[in-house]
Amino acid sequence: MKKTLITPMILLVLFISLSAQQHPPTLIGSWKLTKSEALEKIRNSSNYATMSEKDRIAFDAQADLMMQVNKYDFMPGHKLVYMDVERSFIGISLPVERKAIWELNDSVITIKETERPVQRQMKIVTLTDSTLVVNLIVDGVVSDGKVFFRSII
Repeated sequence: MKKTLITPMILLVLFISLSAQQHPPTLIGSWKLTKSEALEKIRNSSNYATMSEKDRIAFDAQADLMMQVNKYDFMPGHKLVYMDVERSFIGISLPVERKAIWELNDSVITIKETERPVQRQMKIVTLTDSTLVVNLIVDGVVSDGKVFFRSII
């Protein structure tokens, strides 16, 4: 009788402990840009302070649009769709949807666009279920300004 009660109890405890273990965070999902230390650094620089009003307004409009629309949708099968900002031929910044493939190796995300020959890289600083923090990699050098994203549903 004791044996028949102990076995189900052990199985129940094992099931509960395995269920309580957290799954590792994943890039798969949608990530919304929330903060860019590089933009903050530019806005606090002497170059920004000495820009003409017209240039400052144009820069701020492009930066604000980037903060509003920039979103990455990492999908299974290494597919990626993301929103970017591009300056049009008449000088107006417009949101643009980009398609790409992505790879993750040693905390480095490599993004290769499928419709034009552009490749981007970023190093993951933090990845949780709700937060993604990266440093951009430009010409093989990891930048010191962090870029912050939050998970969206």
